[in-house]
Amino acid sequence: MFKPFTFDLSVFQSCVYFWCYFYCTFILLFEAISLSVFMGALITLAIIFTYILLWHFTIPRPDSALISEVLGENPQLMYPDKTLSLSTSGNENNIEEMNFFAVIAHRGAGLDAPENSLSAFRQCHERGCRMVEFDVAMTADDVAVLFHDDTVDRLTHSTGVVQNMTWAQLQALDISQKHPLQERFVGERVALFKEAVQLCLELDIRMIIDIKEESLKMVQVILDMFKEYPQMYKRAMVSGFNPVIIYMIRSRDPRIVCSLAWRPHYYACSNYGRESGSVRRYKNVFCHVTACLVDLLSSWMLTHAAYHVLGLSAVLLHKDALTWEVVSNWEKKNVRVIAWTVNRPQEKQFISRVMNVAYITDTLAPLHPFM
Repeated sequence: MFKPFTFDLSVFQSCVYFWCYFYCTFILLFEAISLSVFMGALITLAIIFTYILLWHFTIPRPDSALISEVLGENPQLMYPDKTLSLSTSGNENNIEEMNFFAVIAHRGAGLDAPENSLSAFRQCHERGCRMVEFDVAMTADDVAVLFHDDTVDRLTHSTGVVQNMTWAQLQALDISQKHPLQERFVGERVALFKEAVQLCLELDIRMIIDIKEESLKMVQVILDMFKEYPQMYKRAMVSGFNPVIIYMIRSRDPRIVCSLAWRPHYYACSNYGRESGSVRRYKNVFCHVTACLVDLLSSWMLTHAAYHVLGLSAVLLHKDALTWEVVSNWEKKNVRVIAWTVNRPQEKQFISRVMNVAYITDTLAPLHPFM
């Protein structure tokens, strides 16, 4: 009896994939067999040269005990089977002994107090948060201050580019003017980098120092701060999106614990995430395509070589790019994963209690039970 023809897209795709794989395998085998001895030797030498080059420039990772001093114990090692029991242990003393920093206050929890302010850090300490993240930038007269944006417009009623303003000009601004809790923090000023370090060391709060400055001047600023306050080696981690600055810091002082921040489409898009969406940086098609290619290259380099060359202790990943596979792959490389920026209660619980990953958040409310 005649069988009617039906079209199954998935089966058709499978046929296409099979013959693509078959053809590619055939071509590769043919090329491998037909390669001359000279070409084979040349490729072998290129591989060896690349390996020696990477070995020469690689900076060793800090001692694991030092990394644990800064970041706390690795939850992936405490619960390797991915069945986190912090929420069911019922023993806060055990949590304290584990030295597990599940919650990191983003810019000092910028929704609870003016971001990157000394008041925010004091409030974090009062609420039991033991680790804060803050941003460091440079003024026109080369003073290191805590500031995230390129301009002061979002936080104050003034306008101006931070890099073009002097410390005296910044000092006159009130960074609480546009904060939802402004009445509690009237007169809050921009903090000096040195003031923030002194306060965090005094309160025994761990620090993630996020470098916003692209100038290489910041390298010496960081090195000088660690030299002046040696306690920072056990209390601070330096981070940023620019691998060159991280490399220059660690090449001068390999004892400094460092991380690299990453998100998808960093060079091609100014925003990323389910809530904010993606906004192209460049309207020009050629520039956009080039930026996309740079994104692909930088992503590949980070996961295959850069983390090793830089001697990274951690990577700060956008929460929407976090998967079991991503966390597992980084754990195999002995690199910690920290998620940013996690503000929804359900996401906080999933990331910390299920994925066993520390997270950076804008708010400590409601207070997390395992800070």
